[in-house]
Amino acid sequence: MLRKILNRILSFFMNFFIKKGKTMNCSNIKPVDAFDSEYIKKYKALHKDIWDRITRLDTTIVILEKIVHFPFDYFIGPDKQVFWHLVYFNFRDMAITLIYGLVTDQGKDKHTILKFKNEVFQHIKPEWEKSYREILKEVKFDSEIERNSKKAKEIRHKFIAHRLFKKNTQELTDDVGGLAVSELRKVCEGIKNIFNACSFGSGYATTFLDFTNATIGGKPTQTHLDDIFELIVKNSGFFNEPEEKSAYWERIRDKKSPEELEILNYWRKKLGKHEA
Repeated sequence: MLRKILNRILSFFMNFFIKKGKTMNCSNIKPVDAFDSEYIKKYKALHKDIWDRITRLDTTIVILEKIVHFPFDYFIGPDKQVFWHLVYFNFRDMAITLIYGLVTDQGKDKHTILKFKNEVFQHIKPEWEKSYREILKEVKFDSEIERNSKKAKEIRHKFIAHRLFKKNTQELTDDVGGLAVSELRKVCEGIKNIFNACSFGSGYATTFLDFTNATIGGKPTQTHLDDIFELIVKNSGFFNEPEEKSAYWERIRDKKSPEELEILNYWRKKLGKHEA
């Protein structure tokens, strides 16, 4: 009985503000307040599916970013980098495939972030429509995200999922190019912005726990991938050269470039060794 009375009071004030022309802000409400009860179960299911795929995408791109920024050439010879090349390209292809599924996949039953935001608009209560529309304007894809999303679709169709021949010459179709990790990141952030709008201000972590930015005692936590990189560094000749060639290290040091010494000493300091 008390709940019914409270709902009637809340409804009265909402209608009062709407009639007065004041916008109700939906950036900090719960789904139970945003929709009629019969839609909430479907909303939660659709929302969870998008969240799960964004989490895979975001974490995949975090891994790609770490791989791109690690200076493999200083610590591993070219013949031993095949594994890491495959890791990079397989994760990149997965990121592109996830972007395709989240943004540009076509078909009546395909569940994308853009269809989800539209469905939310169709079911949101009238008192929240204006506010939701304004928020969607703020998170609308810019031209670069639109372009890179379409590029992801083209790469997925012509390179990852299929290899197409030209009908007349029987040659492979022209190279469709690629997407840099920074471009994948920008598309991912655009997707997350729309997802946040559809979440009405509730915060959702979009990386798996091991890859979530966190600190312990004021220091950033390390991922398992960071641990692997440290093992690669510790076992490299480049890192151990000052000790292994101590008798003539000064002459070797003088021949190294400033960039080499900067990278060497960054890792030696990080791993508790004296500056070379």
